[in-house]
Amino acid sequence: MASGPNTEKLIVTFQEKAKKAAKDKVEVDECQKGFEIKDSEDNILARIENLEEVINRFDPITQGLDDRILTLNAPVSTAQTELFNLYTGAAQAGCSTFVDDATPVVDVIRDVVTLYNYDYTDTSYTGEDPFNESNFALTTSNLGIATHTAIATVSIGTFYGFTGVGASCVSYASSISAKNSEISSLQTPRDAVITPLNEIKEARSEYQLQRYGYRKTQFELDADIVSANLIVQTLQDPDLTQFIKE
Repeated sequence: MASGPNTEKLIVTFQEKAKKAAKDKVEVDECQKGFEIKDSEDNILARIENLEEVINRFDPITQGLDDRILTLNAPVSTAQTELFNLYTGAAQAGCSTFVDDATPVVDVIRDVVTLYNYDYTDTSYTGEDPFNESNFALTTSNLGIATHTAIATVSIGTFYGFTGVGASCVSYASSISAKNSEISSLQTPRDAVITPLNEIKEARSEYQLQRYGYRKTQFELDADIVSANLIVQTLQDPDLTQFIKE
């Protein structure tokens, strides 16, 4: 037995499929790079900008505002450590102790500037779950990245509510109240920067999602090309064509 007309037509079908996939891949790449549409008089009718260049234009503002948020969070963190120290002193002075099950518990927290990121922002990602989210602390080495910036809180100490009434306890209570007010006032300007920054990052994420779509398409077209070529090679393999029943 040997290959006949059906097999030859099948070979042509998959050769054409590979050619079309290669052509489509070039077109997708051109869309990412950007191009202009002009009329017969060379007037620009439409312009598609280079997607990577548009995304990179966001770097100065996102990096700058992330850095500003880190700067503004530093005194917040310091004040929260001072609050922890006040509660520690109050507990040692017997002002913050367990009385019964109704004794309130105070959780002293620290604000951590945190980046939340979808997988599709990674330039190399071509997977099936682009909205899988990860998070990690913002540092000076990762400024400007991720889908949005937020404040996460971590506990740095748990204490019982105030039960003492002596002079030292009154002093601790007053200092703690003042420190909580200070923390709130320090958080306000920081949070005022986070809101507009995330508007900017959200706008950038639309372009990053487009880029993922292009690269995912290219990845799938590459797979189509490999598959089609493999089928053609199989249909033309002399060690296998002898078994074709036509």
